[in-house]
Amino acid sequence: MSEQTPTTAPITITLLWGAGEPFVAQKKMLVRITNDSDVTTSFWADAPTVHANLQFHDGPGDHYRIVVYVDGYENGGGFVQADPKTHQTVSLLMIPSHASFDFPAWADLQEKHAPAAMLIAAGVSDSEAQARYESLAKTRPLSLASLMNLCAAMQSIELGGGKTPLSFLKEVIWDSTLAQDRFFGYADPAVIPLVRAAAADGEFAEEKDSARFHPGATLSYKQTQYDYCNVQLTFHEGDKKRIGGTECIKIEPDIDLYKDLLAHGLLEVVPNLSAHGLTNPLAVLALRWIDAVQSDEPLFNPGYTLF
Repeated sequence: MSEQTPTTAPITITLLWGAGEPFVAQKKMLVRITNDSDVTTSFWADAPTVHANLQFHDGPGDHYRIVVYVDGYENGGGFVQADPKTHQTVSLLMIPSHASFDFPAWADLQEKHAPAAMLIAAGVSDSEAQARYESLAKTRPLSLASLMNLCAAMQSIELGGGKTPLSFLKEVIWDSTLAQDRFFGYADPAVIPLVRAAAADGEFAEEKDSARFHPGATLSYKQTQYDYCNVQLTFHEGDKKRIGGTECIKIEPDIDLYKDLLAHGLLEVVPNLSAHGLTNPLAVLALRWIDAVQSDEPLFNPGYTLF
């Protein structure tokens, strides 16, 4: 490295709370910064914003992991590439410990998040759909939050012609398989060639031997756009159901937190947001929100808030 090459790279870390608003609590935050080789440092700072400098190696050591600890909140974390020419910013969505969900009224969901409401209402009357929605909100809030996360995430995936994966969903299977990390439903099989075309363009990657991880599956493709929380669409083509004149196939959407679990140290970044191998939808909310910020996209908004 030449003498003129900068040896540090600036970074600003900003905290927001679970509604995506400025973090106003008078709190101290413990910031832990590590890289892949020789840097491990921790320091206390006043929330919500801290400025720091990262050591610049001009090589592999420039990939940093940022973890923030604040009393009363789940850990927040993200990753950044040190670059002295770019003032990196890391915005972290802090989830309150023991957070509760605030789901919108059914009429508000229909107005502001119509695709999710339409999927919930598929095949039943409006009053039945409202009863279903309100029951889930009370008895299985994690499953409902996961469903809403997946609807919002699928709605943002362009498959051409104004179509998204959600456009092809015909109904949800309303049984115990509706979980906090995935759901099963039936979809128009016309979605498969569009997902394959997106994979050919590098927007999805096929998961080989999908039945090993998804019993009964015949095809599975994972979105590759983000560092965190990519949608995976798994198809069970042998399970069919005729809906509205269309011979539909079973589909299993889910979201993986990281592209590479070991490389990114999931258990360090969000150790309390996963239980029994099931991804907590709050982890998806926090990390998908970071995805949107880093990609300069509209903020991820599945429709619910926290308190």
